Amino acid sequence: MEEAADYGIDSPTIVAGLLLAGVAGIGLAAAVLTIGPGHAWVILFLFAAGIYFLPARAGMLFYSKAGKLRLRDEILGAIPWRHDEWVLDVGCGRGLLTIGAARLLTTGRAVGVDVWKPADLSGSCPHAALENARAERLAARVSVLGADARVLPFRGASFDVMVSNFVLHNLNPRAEREKAVGGILRVLKPGGRMVLSDFIFTDEVESALRSLGADDLRRVRSESQSSWLTTLLNFGKVRVFRVTGAEPRSEDSAVPFEERGTSVFT
Repeated sequence: MEEAADYGIDSPTIVAGLLLAGVAGIGLAAAVLTIGPGHAWVILFLFAAGIYFLPARAGMLFYSKAGKLRLRDEILGAIPWRHDEWVLDVGCGRGLLTIGAARLLTTGRAVGVDVWKPADLSGSCPHAALENARAERLAARVSVLGADARVLPFRGASFDVMVSNFVLHNLNPRAEREKAVGGILRVLKPGGRMVLSDFIFTDEVESALRSLGADDLRRVRSESQSSWLTTLLNFGKVRVFRVTGAEPRSEDSAVPFEERGTSVFT
């Protein structure tokens, strides 16, 4: 029996920390309660903290197992596919977007790049991404490569589509995010489409792309990640947006796909 694809737990250290904080809050509240009722406000604060952290952890686990699958479909659904594209997934992790894009192709290829930090995603490594591609029966259309988002090792105008999810917030300061955005635009073919999704800095991304001449820019709040519970748990401060846009067209974009060549590496 073949194993199902496993796309990991996002921010596993934070997930574990929320569990410890929640249990500690409730445990300390119970301990203070044994001292006597004169510490009611302390007990209430500790208990409320515990009750807050545990649902927050549950929300992060739900995102890892179901929410990000919905977000993947939302991101890929924003692309007008021809089904013969070369696709670049920047920050591919265990291959969620890369493999999702490959499923939409009849020819072409989906290429995922990452630096694979397990602190960002449990079990994140190139082997895990390739194993997931095999589990989804899409290994023939998937490649992965170790590369930093700020220094993409591809020729200019190599990809028809670029996608990225929850990557740019890891790049600091702002100049590093702008460097990554510029590199992404560089490797996109004329008329190519991009979708970048994150929970912060998407306004910066939109501004950087506009200054670089990207076309058809839109910044839209994610429908799949919007709910009263998530708004309550993060006090309305964290909202997922996606930025979509295109590389300006040129006469070269009219060249048939089969005549463009397949060498994308510098």
